[in-house]
Order: sequence, then structure tokens, then C-alpha cells
Amino acid sequence: MHRDLPAYHAWRVMNPPQRNTARIDNTVLLPANDPARIGTELHMAMPEQAAQYWEHFEHQADIGVRGVAPTLAGAFVQAALAMTAVITDPAGVRSTQRVDIECEAPDAELLLADWLNALIFEMSTRKLLFARFEVHITAHHLHGSAWGESVERDRHQPAVEIKGATYTELSVAQLPDQRWCAQCVVDV
Repeated sequence: MHRDLPAYHAWRVMNPPQRNTARIDNTVLLPANDPARIGTELHMAMPEQAAQYWEHFEHQADIGVRGVAPTLAGAFVQAALAMTAVITDPAGVRSTQRVDIECEAPDAELLLADWLNALIFEMSTRKLLFARFEVHITAHHLHGSAWGESVERDRHQPAVEIKGATYTELSVAQLPDQRWCAQCVVDV
């Protein structure tokens, strides 16, 4: 999809970068419409107090995605949710199809880039959007699953197509409060 920059910037003014402040008591933040979440108590907290969250940060013509969580795997999940939120509201994506993803890289930063690029590849080739993720990381190996559904342009109203996760502002680090932060800029 070719992005019309003035139209994108107009859309971004009407839909500013978001910070998801909801948290639940496990490592996977499920969309509101996911059957697995029904009956789960949802806690609202200030972002600084939330155990896990995702957010966007501006970077020239592209956009940054950041995930914060108590575990490294949880931060990767939150970064993936932030990436979906660049395209559409993750709460509007149903978890009807599962795709398994394996990645291996020499360090956590490259593993994050590989994970996000694998998701982008699957979204592009299968014409899917994902909004539920499960990640297991052992050493420098990631096994993940992503659940989503086929893109429905009228319902999902995709804002942009992500071309790739870049090494720009790529960082995976443990914060002073012991939570993990995983971030990079995605090319839109």
C-alpha cells in the first residue's frame, strides 16, 4: 500500500499515538473481544504503574513501537500489539487464525527485529491482522504464536501498511524497576 503522507499525517492528528494503560494479571494482553478474556478482571492503571503496556513514539515520517512488561517475552508481546495498533485498533481484531513463528538471533535486539519482521511478513503474505500473541524466549531463540483474522478494509480501516521493523532506536533492556522494555521504529 502506498502511503499518502499528508493523508497519513491528517489521520495521525485525529488518531494520536496511543499508550495502552490496561493490564491483566498474565503476560498476554488480550483484545477486549477475545473469548479468552471474558470474565478476566481488567485493571486500569496509570502507565507508570501498569505492569505492562505498549505505546507509540514519533520518529520523523515513521513511528516507533515500544512494549514494557515484567518479562522479556511480555515486552515482545506488547511491542507486537503496538505494531498492530499502528495499522488498526487491536481491540477490533478477532483471534480466529493462529500462525506459529520461530526466530533465532545472536542478541535480544536482533531477536525483537526478527520477531516483528516475521509478523509483518505473515500479515503481508496471508493478508492478516494480529492482536493476540504468545512468546517464549530461551537464550536467543523465540517461539511465538500470533492470532488474528483476515483484513476487512471496511471494518478494520487500516491506516498504513508496515514495510518492516528497522534497527533505528532498536533497544531491548531491563528498566530500573526490573521490567523489560523492547522498542524499535517501524517503516510505514
